[in-house]
Amino acid sequence: MNLAAINWGSDSAESDRQLLRYFVMPSSYHGVKTFQKRFILGAKGIRKTALQLKLQSDFEASGDYLVERVSSPGTAVISSFLPVTQPEATRRSLNRQLWTAYFVRLILCRVGRALEGRLAVASDAAAREYALKLQVSNPDPVEIIRILATQIKLKLGKIGEIGLDITREPACGSEIQSSLFHLRSLLDKGLKVVVMLDDIDSQYDGTSESIDVVLSLLESVNELTTFHANLHPIVACHEPLYLAVLAASPLSDKLRDSVNLKWTDSEILEFLGKRIIASCRNTNLPISSSSEDLFYQVFPAVMDRRRSHEWIASYTMCKPRDALKLARLYSESANKMTQREALKTAARALGTWKANDLATEHMYRYPDLSQILSLVYPNLGNLGRSFTQNELCVLCDTIIAGNLQRFAKWQDRFKVSPNGELLSKSLLEIGVVVPSIRKSPRSKSGNFEIHPCLRLSFE
Repeated sequence: MNLAAINWGSDSAESDRQLLRYFVMPSSYHGVKTFQKRFILGAKGIRKTALQLKLQSDFEASGDYLVERVSSPGTAVISSFLPVTQPEATRRSLNRQLWTAYFVRLILCRVGRALEGRLAVASDAAAREYALKLQVSNPDPVEIIRILATQIKLKLGKIGEIGLDITREPACGSEIQSSLFHLRSLLDKGLKVVVMLDDIDSQYDGTSESIDVVLSLLESVNELTTFHANLHPIVACHEPLYLAVLAASPLSDKLRDSVNLKWTDSEILEFLGKRIIASCRNTNLPISSSSEDLFYQVFPAVMDRRRSHEWIASYTMCKPRDALKLARLYSESANKMTQREALKTAARALGTWKANDLATEHMYRYPDLSQILSLVYPNLGNLGRSFTQNELCVLCDTIIAGNLQRFAKWQDRFKVSPNGELLSKSLLEIGVVVPSIRKSPRSKSGNFEIHPCLRLSFE
């Protein structure tokens, strides 16, 4: 087999036309598909989007559901929401209603598009009118939210702190309440709707404004879930953001029906093996082996005294996107050197890519992150293979003390003087430092280590 010719597919689930051919079914799939779980949690690259796309395909194939899936506008619309200067109760109530109104308008537009070219009456006609009014085939979240925010803020000027109760029957002159009335009418007639929201933490920066926006979104999802048995919202986000928002919510007990996506060694093997099979089929190569056998025709049998798929899973922390990137880097050079040498070379290249990727992923949360990490990386090697959180804090204190001006924006963002504890916790949240699988009697709270991808690039 010509390893350089393997087509591993796209890194992006949304642009991968063959995604469903090699989709690996996670154990959590049934819980989400049966609506027992509404929140899909996981780090970037854990395949949350792929799971949503598989769900969308299955729901649409059943013919029972109308499905609308969109990516969240992130902080791009924070300015449309009520400022934190408003009383907290008023702000949260109306921001929640703003998200609910957005979801409702989104669904009505979707129904309206489905009714194109057909005679529509009553609530069907209202849905068609919404779609025509917005003149969109795929409603832009930013624009719709801005339109709705203007309407709600106008109401706020009239009703002060009373707020709008959009869960009741429509009131005269309230377009938002009218939208909810028509949606309920459609659902009562048997319409079943699944609304999926992805990347709700896009550009999340950790400010009180962004936490408020995400919190109001999650509370709106809870409100919609109880609105009607035929309405099913499903939301994907990073676990740290989800937990931070739960800590700020008085309704946290109602927002815990979540599933945290995790991958095992064997699932990583299946994930890469299925892509090898798909590539063989695309090039009409005969397939006479299982995905595992084909995997080991491509990769070395053993790496560092472990089977290759176990080594890859450990090295990438069982993150499919990183494993896919490693496989692509490996196959590009595997014909030029031995398989073990090629895999080790690819692993070092992945470490460089991973360092840049982490800085990009978290740059909205942590100002000047690329510069900060450039100060951190050269010093991490001083900690050894495994270290305690206290040892990490001491190192971080030393880094900050010698580069205080570089952390000036952190003080503005986090409202505290930069210190070792803040930096060490940040490195854990970003993923530069991860919990260690090695046990040590030195620490009752557990040890930590550098992310395997980054560690190898330092060696």
